[in-house]
Amino acid sequence: MSTNFLVPLVPVIPMLIVTVAGCAVLVNEALRRKNDRLPPFGFGLFALIGLVGAIVSSRLLWNSHQVGFGVIVLDNFAVFFNIAICTIGVLTVLVSAGSAERDRLPVGEYYALMLFAIAGMMLMGSTNDLLVIFIALEVMSLAVYVLTAIKRNSLEGAEGGFKYFVLGAFSSAFFLYGIAMVYAVTGSTNLEQLGSAVATQAQNPDLLVIAALVALPAILRWVTEVYLVTDRRVIRVAGVLHKQTLDSGLAKVNDVRLTQTVLGRMLGYGTLEIITASESGINRLEYLPRPMAFKKAMMTATEARGGGSAPAISSASALVTAPPSSRRSPADRLADLDEMKRRGQLGDDEYRVKREAILAEL
Repeated sequence: MSTNFLVPLVPVIPMLIVTVAGCAVLVNEALRRKNDRLPPFGFGLFALIGLVGAIVSSRLLWNSHQVGFGVIVLDNFAVFFNIAICTIGVLTVLVSAGSAERDRLPVGEYYALMLFAIAGMMLMGSTNDLLVIFIALEVMSLAVYVLTAIKRNSLEGAEGGFKYFVLGAFSSAFFLYGIAMVYAVTGSTNLEQLGSAVATQAQNPDLLVIAALVALPAILRWVTEVYLVTDRRVIRVAGVLHKQTLDSGLAKVNDVRLTQTVLGRMLGYGTLEIITASESGINRLEYLPRPMAFKKAMMTATEARGGGSAPAISSASALVTAPPSSRRSPADRLADLDEMKRRGQLGDDEYRVKREAILAEL
């Protein structure tokens, strides 16, 4: 019987050993009765056998330089990373022995997910195709998502797992979109063919031009956009050739609204709306980095500016509509009205109406 069909499987042997070990852990976990006591090392023993087997098989394949299924390349580079990843996995299993049971983690799932994540890492280091890299990344990421939240009674773990999942989903979409763009330009997802295509297009670098056009606006905006909070103003300066400046006086700020999406909370940006008494009304600062710290700096500057000044007036209508017993003298109320006009809290028309109402009482 011909054994040629087994030749493409040779580069995959180390990954297959780790995967089979992970499946063995899952099967034993499924068949184990609830009250069965685990032997020393328990499921960690299956993990150790699989990882050590992968290390030994990788060492035996040193200098073999074989290709499996056209996308798995087992050269010395891949063998080195297989050995390094599996060695780290062995150390992780040894460190986890006892602590997983003590923390009341689902031990079988813990070791199985660890082995599947390691298999994904090994596949990522052994392939020469972007699509297989994407598949390996997803295999590793899905296991790590669950490992992050595997401690079911931990709110921090559940939050971390959910955030990692959402961020990973966005990252995977961007990565897949990039693969599609590369394929549209070069007609291939193979790394060797991509290298050849880029080298042959050195005279007409379409790929580099497209990448630069896509990345340049975001990079320029990130580098040139500056936000400042002084003791008197909030300033935003953006642009390279065409400068744009947004200036909000702290004395005219009536309110500040902060909006953050789920993605914004994870990546640390948000939208700040500064509601002012100026003609512009609302100044929006979009994609503001560290918005909570920026808002806190604004509030601190506003309080420092207001310290030692006259007591703030919550509403201009209080100058006219307050009960007679609590009213101040017309002269004091006119002074307060002038102060509010100076601060920009009142427009010209409203100032004139309030002033006439106070003068009518004289």
